Amino acid sequence: MDRFGVLFGRLVKEKRGIEGLSQDGLAGKCGLAKARISDIEKGKIGNPQAKTVDALCVALNISREERAACHAAPMSSLPPRLLEQVARNFGRKMPDATEEELEAFLMAKAEEFREMRERLKRMAETESRISELIKAANAALGEGDFGTADDLLKEAEVVQLQLSTLSLEKQVQLRIERGNVALVNGNVGAAADHFERSSRYFSGIDVVLEARNRHQCATLLRYHGYRYKSHEALYAARSALQQNLGILQKEIHTETWCQTKNALGGVSVRLSQFDVPESAMSHLSDAKGHYEDVRAVTSEEVLPKMFATAGLDLANIYSDRRFAKSDADDETNLQFALSLQFAALRFFFQSR
Repeated sequence: MDRFGVLFGRLVKEKRGIEGLSQDGLAGKCGLAKARISDIEKGKIGNPQAKTVDALCVALNISREERAACHAAPMSSLPPRLLEQVARNFGRKMPDATEEELEAFLMAKAEEFREMRERLKRMAETESRISELIKAANAALGEGDFGTADDLLKEAEVVQLQLSTLSLEKQVQLRIERGNVALVNGNVGAAADHFERSSRYFSGIDVVLEARNRHQCATLLRYHGYRYKSHEALYAARSALQQNLGILQKEIHTETWCQTKNALGGVSVRLSQFDVPESAMSHLSDAKGHYEDVRAVTSEEVLPKMFATAGLDLANIYSDRRFAKSDADDETNLQFALSLQFAALRFFFQSR
């Protein structure tokens, strides 16, 4: 029996009692059959239709947070207060969403929360290890075992050296995790700010590390944008990647520059899907330009993987009928797209 159906059925029965309604009275109020309501209250319907759930919620004044709590069991990794918060944010941003969309959103947030907790736990392990080693060394000294104490302190020294070496990276990662927290809360602007600050820790130290970190953060924003169809996150990703173009020199950092251009093409493709419809062609044209820029500085001999990847992406653009002014143009574009796909697939097959 589906857990949501059981919990929601109990909630309906409880709310009906609070409202002083019989099953007949509730049936008349929400337009459902009495038998249907009875089955729901008994938990016999594991996953009621969204319109059924909506009708009962309206009739019984069931809040979105109360509905979300019915999903708490399969998402036990989300603490109750966090569950309530993310559900409230979802309800505010998408008031017309269906029950299935709410459930999918909460499940995704639960997975993000679990992954974030795991990352933070791993980050604390190094400090915990040093503390354990020092305590063990003190205990060995108390027993007069100087050899063991020295071995333990030596190991602690090695761990501390590793920690010092990675201190900047850890500081960067902590700032990235602040960005991840903001993303879990749906605050794209704050997340983008944290991500950008994490990249600027490398400013003036190492251009490639700065660009690589910013690219990683842009990928997080791109994933959020794709997962939740958020054009705001995609625009933030585009802004970050464009900053990379400002610090990279195409002739010196060619591979990283091409990676940035390919990523910008991917962002533009997603914006053509999730931004306002009237901007779709503009975004697709931008994507086409980014992929062509990559092809202009690569070849089958120079960065061949970049060349092939951009070719596949460009083929998808040329396959779009909207780029053709006539049937003849469309035929020409399709033939060119097929040639790009064939060349790229030949490369990937040969490099296996």
